[in-house]
Amino acid sequence: PLTKRWYVPFLADVGTGDSRLTWQAGAAVGYRFDSVDAVFGYCHLAWDFKGGAAIEDLFVTGPYVGVKFSF
Repeated sequence: PLTKRWYVPFLADVGTGDSRLTWQAGAAVGYRFDSVDAVFGYCHLAWDFKGGAAIEDLFVTGPYVGVKFSF
């Protein structure tokens, strides 16, 4: 948390499985209202598929906006 209401969530992971390699990284800025949070961030997700796949590499990059509800 930066303050009582502002915070910075982030994520990073690396994996494999049905592909050679997958990884993602992202960061955001969030603002906490009473029971609802608003989040604005940026994320990059990459897949390196195994040979013979119709798509060999796939990248998804860009900003996102989210809303989080607390009960």
